Amino acid sequence: MPRQKNAILWAIAVVLSILIALGLVLLLHPVLLMGRYYEFTVKKVDLDDDGMLIITYDESLTYDTEVIWRWRPRMSKAESIRYSWDQKPSGFLRWPRRDRDRTIGFRWSPNQRLLLKEGTYRIRSGEWLQFIETTLPDGKTWPSEISVEPKP
Repeated sequence: MPRQKNAILWAIAVVLSILIALGLVLLLHPVLLMGRYYEFTVKKVDLDDDGMLIITYDESLTYDTEVIWRWRPRMSKAESIRYSWDQKPSGFLRWPRRDRDRTIGFRWSPNQRLLLKEGTYRIRSGEWLQFIETTLPDGKTWPSEISVEPKP
């Protein structure tokens, strides 16, 4: 009976050790559990008197992840903003970093249509979200989008 009791205690100790090790790995590197993503919550959309569309939002970006906003202002060439997790305000270990009350502005014209509304959007690595559609003079449309990639 003592041998059987020792074997059970050893089995319990091994299982607990594995669970603790997995818990520490996930605590230190949560992307393994949650995956890479960019989450933003549109709080307000305003069009000012100068024709600027202003989007106010909160955002969250996972470790080792990059977000790219690409858009086409009026009829000129495309522009973009690219930033990554390590450029955000620091937080707890490698957990998603959050930023509150950010704003981004776009010169607005009648041939554009905003596809966002107030609410929360989550874009996973390799995915994209179209947020503005611009109709070009030839009738084709140009998508302005937000995409998420692993940081190179």
